[in-house]
Amino acid sequence: MNKTIRLLKRQRFALWQAVLFFMLLVALSACNGDRLLGVEVQPEGALDPIQKIDSFTVEARTVLLDEPQNSTRAESFIGTINNDVFGRSSASLYLNFVLESENVTLDLSPEEYVVDDLTLTLNADVAYGTPSESQQFRIKVLDEDLILDSTYNSSKSFRTDDNPVGTTFFSFTDQSQMNSLTNDDSYAGIQISLDKDLGEFLLQGIGREYSTSSQFQEYFKGLFIENSSPSSVQTGAIYNLNTTGSRIELTLNFHPANNDSADARESLTYVTTLSTTRVNHFDHDRTGALVEGSINDPEKGRELLFAQGISGVRSELFFPYLNTFAQSNDIAISLARIKVKTSDMQPSGVPFAPKLYLLDFEIDRASGDTLETLNSDYTFSTSRHGGELSEDETEYVFDVTRQIQKIIESAQSGGNANLGFTLNAQVPVLNGNVAFQSVLQGSDNIVLEIFYTDINE
Repeated sequence: MNKTIRLLKRQRFALWQAVLFFMLLVALSACNGDRLLGVEVQPEGALDPIQKIDSFTVEARTVLLDEPQNSTRAESFIGTINNDVFGRSSASLYLNFVLESENVTLDLSPEEYVVDDLTLTLNADVAYGTPSESQQFRIKVLDEDLILDSTYNSSKSFRTDDNPVGTTFFSFTDQSQMNSLTNDDSYAGIQISLDKDLGEFLLQGIGREYSTSSQFQEYFKGLFIENSSPSSVQTGAIYNLNTTGSRIELTLNFHPANNDSADARESLTYVTTLSTTRVNHFDHDRTGALVEGSINDPEKGRELLFAQGISGVRSELFFPYLNTFAQSNDIAISLARIKVKTSDMQPSGVPFAPKLYLLDFEIDRASGDTLETLNSDYTFSTSRHGGELSEDETEYVFDVTRQIQKIIESAQSGGNANLGFTLNAQVPVLNGNVAFQSVLQGSDNIVLEIFYTDINE
């Protein structure tokens, strides 16, 4: 009997050993793949060989953003935002249309119809800034082709008629009202009455100059929505126009000259789709603004840095002694991250960008040119790389482990991959155009943390 009890005890002990061993294997395997070694969560003293350094000198400055491609079909901005930090920024929009239905014809000749009205419908779904302040917009006719696959930058201006064919003012109580309207199927959008002369021009071309979309785009180049708000706009907002479905459209209503009954009335709709072009034009007046005196000034960059969308500004970061550190140490990197703190100089009512993008510079082997590229940490894992605004809105953190390891290995072999970083609110290939503005603490408060192991110890 006693032998049986002792045997059962030994079997239970062996079973628990197997369970514990299996759990240990699972825990170890969870550390593989797209995860860090977890240096920040290890018990004190468990990783004594791992050292930390966070005293690197940082040089930084704010620079003008390189003009991106703006013939994007993801965002279509209009409006003006104004504050004493970034100054006055305005967005206007060029766009063309296609027919809602192809092969359009009329039962009568165009001269036998009368134009009732021509209406441009817009839907603004997002406002960055203060939408409660009314803004003015003018609508002009384009006199120049918008080419679908062409590359346009934000300074491009197309020829337009001098006189507007329509004018409108609009505002919203707040973003919540805009959200409610966007989800309300009965909401007709922002409707702008355009000159009947333009309606007559469109009518006279039906069946003669155009019956298909390609013919229509040759006949009618498109419209320009120009922000014409006076300088008295104190805060304002940049609006994003919803371009899905038929959220932007032209509607031409007409009827036979000899029959104005409701049953005889006809309409033709022109819409924006994936086969139409939209090009944003941005203007910035930084006169007297806080950012004006900081551009290209590393000394001012010690205190404040700026990151802005809509072809505004970005910041450049450089760690001048990183190569020296690499050459004087034989190390392996466990974790490296850059921490950038937000500033209390952020304009009132203007939220920080929810995410910033850290790019680096590399030398093109073919041309020898210095190119701005996505850093290796971002391309390996965007989620691990980070860049999101912290929940308490105090900092942005970027994992740059692979990039720093690359810089160190290059320095130790006599090369130089330490060419600096750029901090961006807008990277067109990643997030198109954005209107965000972020004020950041300068280089005196930027930290590069490196956790490493000295291989020679």
